[in-house]
Amino acid sequence: MRAARAVKLLALLAALAVLAPARSLAARERLAVFVAVDGEPALAENLSEVTIAKLAGSGEFELVGAGELEATARDIPTVRAEGLAACFELPACLAEVGIRAQTKRAVLGRVTRDDAEYSLELALVHTGSFQTDRKEQRRAPGDIASLIGALQAAAEELVKPAPALDTTAPRTEIGASPAPGYADAPPAHVLMPRRTRLPDAHFSPSPNGTPSPAPLCTLPWKKSADALSDTRVRVCGHHAGSR
Repeated sequence: MRAARAVKLLALLAALAVLAPARSLAARERLAVFVAVDGEPALAENLSEVTIAKLAGSGEFELVGAGELEATARDIPTVRAEGLAACFELPACLAEVGIRAQTKRAVLGRVTRDDAEYSLELALVHTGSFQTDRKEQRRAPGDIASLIGALQAAAEELVKPAPALDTTAPRTEIGASPAPGYADAPPAHVLMPRRTRLPDAHFSPSPNGTPSPAPLCTLPWKKSADALSDTRVRVCGHHAGSR
């Protein structure tokens, strides 16, 4: 009971510390928030309020807590029999609560404790599809203040905007060296001249009398190999049919 009171007091202090300029309700996303603690419903409710207080600082959300969620879902059989924590583990039940509370996403948390410390998991979940956008996990010493600090850090990280991707590719000016990591090669759609070598039977004499291979010659590029069958090219002043 004393721990629950301490959590509620710290939640109120956190709410006053993180007040931010409010956006219009029309611009905010409705976001359900629920933290479960096995066997300690009072602590679970207070930790949910701590999470709401932290998320309220962003001014981006219209936050829906456990009390409003229970009021809209109390006649759902799973909620009536086992409570919200059990409901939120079932995709169909979570989807029904999301429809009734008009929350497309929810911040769902679970806290467990062993002898020495707390374990915390917080997830940002789509209520309709049960798909998880982000998940944060923390461990904290076994005192309430440390648990609240871990919970606030996880909540802040959970809704932090993703960094914008830089889609601007480096450009190389004409005549300049290519940027590091980019091959100095023409685009794939540019057709380059085809180069070929004559059969080994064709040689040109060298100054010392030793035969040397004929130099490379350029064939006009054709998209089809069949179109090259009748093409003739000039090599060392002679004509030869391509193969």
